[in-house]
This record gives sequence, structure tokens and C-alpha cells, in this order.
Amino acid sequence: MKQLLLFCIAGLFVFTACDEQVAGWVSTTDENRWQRQANIILTNKPETENYVEILTNQPQQVIDGFGACFNELGWDALQLVDEATRDQILNDLFNPDEGLKFNFCRTPVGANDYSRDWYSYDEVDGDFELKHFSIERDREALIPYIRSALKINPDIRLWASPWSAPTWMKTNRHYANKSTDCNDLPKEKEAPLYTDQFIQEPEYLQAFALYFSKYLDAYKSEGIDISMIMYQNEAFTFSQWPNGSWKPQSIANFNGKYLGPQLAKTHPEVEIYAGTFNTSDPDVFETILNDPDVKKYIKGVALQWEGRDIIATIQDNYPELRLMQSESECGNGAFGWKDAEHTFNLMKHYFNGGANSYMSWNMLLRDSGSSSWCWTQNALIRILSDTKEVIYTPEYYVYKHVSSFVPQGSVKLAVKTNEDYDNLLAFQTPDANIIVVLANYRAEPEKVTLKIDQKYLSVALPARSFNTISMINLSR
Repeated sequence: MKQLLLFCIAGLFVFTACDEQVAGWVSTTDENRWQRQANIILTNKPETENYVEILTNQPQQVIDGFGACFNELGWDALQLVDEATRDQILNDLFNPDEGLKFNFCRTPVGANDYSRDWYSYDEVDGDFELKHFSIERDREALIPYIRSALKINPDIRLWASPWSAPTWMKTNRHYANKSTDCNDLPKEKEAPLYTDQFIQEPEYLQAFALYFSKYLDAYKSEGIDISMIMYQNEAFTFSQWPNGSWKPQSIANFNGKYLGPQLAKTHPEVEIYAGTFNTSDPDVFETILNDPDVKKYIKGVALQWEGRDIIATIQDNYPELRLMQSESECGNGAFGWKDAEHTFNLMKHYFNGGANSYMSWNMLLRDSGSSSWCWTQNALIRILSDTKEVIYTPEYYVYKHVSSFVPQGSVKLAVKTNEDYDNLLAFQTPDANIIVVLANYRAEPEKVTLKIDQKYLSVALPARSFNTISMINLSR
């Protein structure tokens, strides 16, 4: 009788006989979420020569983690349900042993488009010493939200960026740069892209650098350490919610001559990333990343939306910098299966481009996912106001298929695909286990054969499904 050994990989138990190797398999369709399938036996010969090869001898970038953003409207949605349900939701997001296992998350510096309304930490005109700086507003929602997550996983790493500077630091004295029916900005005070909406005078630039330092101090006094700062969210967007237009040379000047020196003096433990960038214009990156002062301080680059189109170029041109996908595209409130497929395509694109980390946007929202500034968006978890029903969306499971199996310190593996199939990602964990995440977008099952080292496995992926195949260290 064969002796059976039991291994556990990311919560998925795998049985293996002493004289054979097997892989665990979990799948998700829109009708059947997170189904554990029968283990797959690895063989010495393939069923077909048309296989996809996982190149375990070609490790690529190290994975820093997965996460999302803490937003006020997410906290408000969480308050719709009872305490036990809240605890379950938070565990499903942050518990290091189950659920999504988020370990690397974002928080806004002041208001963003999923705040209840506009605010900054100092709206007193001309307060260059920031004597009136206060994070009192954050104690209502953001700080309790973050503390709830840290209670479950104290090792969550946090990073932060503003959507807008205080309005008195801006040329049009307004949080937005585009006039619409969803804000009170006059048309004549719009600040188009590639202009400086932030006042480029030394006393304003120094005050803004001090603003970040005081933010870090204030959060530390609350027992919350912020490990990374970025100067601005999406300086190249023209929209009605809080934001800010900057010229590329002004971005370089602020990061290299003000923010960098300020944090080097007051918070040397905090990293600075260039970002978040929603542009694929190579001139922007050449202006900023080749600036000698910027080079002294930044450790990485954060890309989102249009930034997807330049990530591979950034990796090639600046291999010394770490890369973050800082905001996965957020949809339009459909919460559907097509959104999940789009998100997996984005994950594949960014990781193939060299991303070390991947961020969702809203973790949870209520009802249609409406923002405070006229845009409905998706979230990983949806809560209905009338019934208090909690809905784990298809996108939640896309993240679970990746983030729950790929811990910090894993490495992405190169993959040799073929003309028939390329919808997969492969990783090796710090324990040398192999994780392969595969999607099938077809309306019928799809047979895929994988080669891993000198072993082969074949699997029939269910129609319209996401799948994770997990293999214990094949050298054992």
C-alpha cells in the first residue's frame, strides 16, 4: 500500500504518494466559486507535444505583495453589516492565513474620489509652517479602517499619496482641475494637463514637502507606520474629483529638491516612489527619472491606467527601480465576470512587464459603487444597503487565485507559451513550491498541458474559469 503524505500550500491541501507527484487544483466559475478539484498526477511524458513550459530555471522579479486602498466610502459600506460580518469581511481581505492575504496596501493623503467629500489636512491660506495641520478627519474612518486591518495582520505594509494638495497651494485654489456638474469649479479656472496646477514657488514647494513629513509624524503618533510616499496620484488626468496637474520638470524639481531632502532629514526610513503615473509618454519618464537629484531619492516607479503601456520599457531602461501596479482599472459598477477577466489580463500584463506588486482599488463598496464625484466603480466586495447582503464579486476570486498562493518573497517565473494558450502566470514561492494561475475565457472546457522541470500535467479547465495549480517543491 502506498504511503500518502499531506502538504498544505496556501490553504490547499495536497496529497502525494511516495512514488508519484501530484498537484492541487482549485477553480472558479461564475456559477461555482472556489471549487477544490481532484488532484492532478504529474507524469514523465506529455499527453501532447503542444505544451506550455514553466521555466523554473528562469526566475524573474521578486513579488512584494498585493493589496488595495483604504477609502472612506469603503469604511462606510462596512458599517452597514453587523460586527460578526464585518470581522469575516476583514479576515477575508487581510488574514495572512486565509482569504486574499493582502499585505501591501494604500491610503490617501487627504481626500480622494472615494472620500465622502473634499478635505485636506490644512486649508488655512498661507500657513507655510503648517501650524494648523491636522489629521482629525482621518480619525472618523481611515484610521479605524487601517487599524482594523492591522489588528488582523500587523505586518501589512502601507504606502500613501495625495490626490490634491491643500487648495491654497494651487493656482486655481480648487481641489479639481476640470469643471463639471459634479463640482463647483468655474470653467475659467480649469487647469489642463501638462500645466502646473501647484504653485511652483519655493515657499509653496517646501510647505508641501513639510506636509508629507507632518503626515508621517501624525500617523506614527497613531501607531501607524507609513513605509512609502508618492508625491501625487495621477498628475496626468483631467477630471472632476480631487487631483492636480503637474509639468514633468516640476515633478522632478519637487521630488529631487524638496520632498527627497525633507524626508531624508525627518523620515529616512520611508521610501519615495515616483508616481503614481497614468501616462505612457516616454518624455515624462525621461525628464523625471534621469534627473540626477531625483535619482538620489526614489526607489521605484508606480504605474496605473495608461502606465500599463510603458511598464516593460521602464523595466528595460531603469532596471535598478522596483515597479508597482498602483491601481488596477476599476470598471463602471458592473461587478461582472467580464470585469474579472479584464483584471486577470491586467495582472498578466503588469507582471509580464516586471511589476513587483499589484494593487486593487476599492476593497468594498455599497450598492452601485458610486463615488462622491459622479462615477460608479467596481469593488472586490459589494454590500447592499437594503438587504445587507454581502457579495464577493468575481474580481475578488481573481485576486484570491493569485494573492492567496503567492506570498511576499515569491518570484515570477518565465513561461514558454504556444499559439494555442497563453492565459497564465507562474510563480515560485520562498519554499520553492510552484504556483500556476490559468484562465479559460472560452464557453467550453479547454485542455492545457504544462511542463514543469521534467514533469508534465494535463488539465481540462472549466468553461469561463480561473484556476490555480499548486505543486510542492518538486525537488523533495
